[in-house]
Amino acid sequence: MIPSVMELNSIKRQDICLINFNPSKGNEMGKIRPAIVISKNEDNQILDTVVVLPLSSQIVDDSLPYRVYLPVREGLNKESNVCIYEVRALSKKRIIEVVSQVTLSEMKIIEQSFCQVFIE
Repeated sequence: MIPSVMELNSIKRQDICLINFNPSKGNEMGKIRPAIVISKNEDNQILDTVVVLPLSSQIVDDSLPYRVYLPVREGLNKESNVCIYEVRALSKKRIIEVVSQVTLSEMKIIEQSFCQVFIE
């Protein structure tokens, strides 16, 4: 089911969304996969794009800050890694549905890892 414009404008930071990353180019992550919304809620309400971090079910141990571990939860039936280095700005039209959320403590770890990879 394709989300309505109203639903797309209610996408929030920390949401885990199922997103169509196809077509991909080169070594970009592709397929339909979950991703975490990291863009600000104010921007998510007014822009047609959203900034996300894709998830992978291929777990790589001891990979901080490039990957952050997420356990299974309702809406996310496989343990996953948040792929910090695969950050993307995408059209909201790629979003299939919101399936879950990360906790505030998980989001803090993700933010710290993002800063280590791209800012520090």
